[in-house]
Amino acid sequence: MSAWNRHWYGSVAALRPYLLRKGILILLAFDTWVLMVRHAGRYGAGGFNVAHFGWLDALHPVPTPDWYVGMLTLSAFLALAMALAGETTVGMLGLFALYTYSWSMSMLDSYQHHYLLSLMLLCLALFPRIGAEGLLSPLRQSSHAAPGQLRCTESGPRSILPRATQAWLYTGVAAAVVVLLLTVGRSSGSWLWLGGGIVVIVVTAVFCARSGEVCVLALTGAWAYRLLLTIVAVVYGYAAIAKIDTMWREGHTFRSIGDSDRLLEPVARFVAGFGFSEASFWELAATGVVAGEVALAFGYALAVYRDQYDRPWLQACSWATWVLALGLHVTIELIDLSIGWFSYYMSWAACVCLLPVRWLHVLTLAITWPARQALALLGRWDRDESTHKESPIVGFMLALAVAGLALWTGWSIDLPGVFGATLLVGLGLLVRAAVALHSTRQRTLLRRYLLSTGLSAALLWLAVARGSVRFDYYRFVGSDLRHRGELEAALEAYVKADRHAPEGKSRRKQIDKLKRLLAR
Repeated sequence: MSAWNRHWYGSVAALRPYLLRKGILILLAFDTWVLMVRHAGRYGAGGFNVAHFGWLDALHPVPTPDWYVGMLTLSAFLALAMALAGETTVGMLGLFALYTYSWSMSMLDSYQHHYLLSLMLLCLALFPRIGAEGLLSPLRQSSHAAPGQLRCTESGPRSILPRATQAWLYTGVAAAVVVLLLTVGRSSGSWLWLGGGIVVIVVTAVFCARSGEVCVLALTGAWAYRLLLTIVAVVYGYAAIAKIDTMWREGHTFRSIGDSDRLLEPVARFVAGFGFSEASFWELAATGVVAGEVALAFGYALAVYRDQYDRPWLQACSWATWVLALGLHVTIELIDLSIGWFSYYMSWAACVCLLPVRWLHVLTLAITWPARQALALLGRWDRDESTHKESPIVGFMLALAVAGLALWTGWSIDLPGVFGATLLVGLGLLVRAAVALHSTRQRTLLRRYLLSTGLSAALLWLAVARGSVRFDYYRFVGSDLRHRGELEAALEAYVKADRHAPEGKSRRKQIDKLKRLLAR
């Protein structure tokens, strides 16, 4: 095999592309729903718009909030449903098209990492089809690895907890991290809680590794996974090259972005006690960022060989790259660069692509325990002779109930465009149920789609109900309308914002002021 073919078609632990796709889909669903929707009120304001690509201006000159929120809602439903029920190439390509169109329809979305996410989604669509059954079975013990398997010899202390206790502990910690992420958001201290949860999971995983054991895990060929890592390497390399201008190298740009000055000023004063000037500190810090991004570019370029070659220096490089990546993105969050959930995506990619695969296996067993129990229950249902004799109309009635839940979610959320999107979701389920009336295999798949769609509706509703998405959307709309002199529409928006306002953030002051202006 030539060096070119070894690079693109060499072996990869199958767990890595599996986890990378699942994690990005889940993050994408809540990113679009929790973060992007709140700014939708700006779309179509004043009848003016400029798309990212000229041909989109001709296709859809002025997108509206309803249209934008609808695209995001469909993207979120599709991403979360596929993460739960299983991905298809057609579904992933559809998600790529929906998500790419959602951000590219207007320059109002100026997050550069959305370009990267679209490229990631395209790569994810081309990942090999990997099922959880073979990946998440107990580790098979062997003294050697057959072709298509990875010999894994990382060891650690013996487990001190029963297997069932481990599963519940992992699941509880993972659920707590997700709830904190959704409810606390980016408020003060949220990263401490999130980081603490991750540390607990990792430490527990180490204690669950069994010393002296050898395991074998499945390998796969995944050229699209390797392409994705290459794209990430290029992104970090380009980010480093973009920072070689004089303003960055001298520390002026770094000091002015986000809360860098406030966060690092104590460190600058401490270093000044050793004879370093403040200017020298900022110059050194800015240069360190560039050096770190160059190292990350090389680290991700080498990460494609993580499972292909058993070289100590390669494993050490992966660990160093993981530490650098986590350090960079935690720092980005601490200085509050306001770049969305970019750090979350890249931190997940770093953990999946760079950590030892045995750790990933143990963590995946724990975090996916509830889902695997649900799938096992569905499997027993399918094997039960009485189930196969059930009337096909039962599946259609269940689909009708889940479609009703999706519609109720769209109606209760009280945001433009959501009801229309959930109506399409419901109609899609009913069409799928109608097809399943004549096929036992389709009825089996239908149950999985119904479960995933119902869970998606519940989780998306919870994310909105427990967050400030509706409040932010309507207060932003009200402020924009007030500045443009549309006072009656602004009053209506502020009334809705006040209805969904978190404690201590009432819009009553703005409402009373607008009422006085309209009474004149």
